[in-house]
Amino acid sequence: MLLAEHSPIRLVEFEWTWQDIKQWITVHLVRHHEGCEKFIHSQREDRRNLIVPRDKLEQGSLNDMDMTANAQALINISKVRLCMKASKETRRAWRQVIDAVREIDPVMADKCVPSCVYRGFCPEMEGCGYDKTNEFQEVLKQYRKTDYEN
Repeated sequence: MLLAEHSPIRLVEFEWTWQDIKQWITVHLVRHHEGCEKFIHSQREDRRNLIVPRDKLEQGSLNDMDMTANAQALINISKVRLCMKASKETRRAWRQVIDAVREIDPVMADKCVPSCVYRGFCPEMEGCGYDKTNEFQEVLKQYRKTDYEN
């Protein structure tokens, strides 16, 4: 059902929190809007004890972010945020989510792959070359796996 992306997977929901995530990384993540909700903690001075006034905070300042997403959204976000062309910091933050999902649902985690694995080839105009590696072939095989009994 996950590999076929049938509609019932939109009923499977996950939620998590990033603590101390860079503000500019949250900007990447809020771009995703279908099947998910994002809650970036306030940086209002009257709501939090900030050392620096909000107008002086840098993009690299740390904040907390909560997020919920259904299984379809995890698949869709993974295609973009696990791509080697994505920023390594955003990729690392998203990888944390998928690693946590793997602990409770390894099949779901197996279906959260970068776009090249999802499609079987790299759709980028200037790819990173990952799709030409032996590791790619192994990941592709795991992604396409449907028999989890053996």
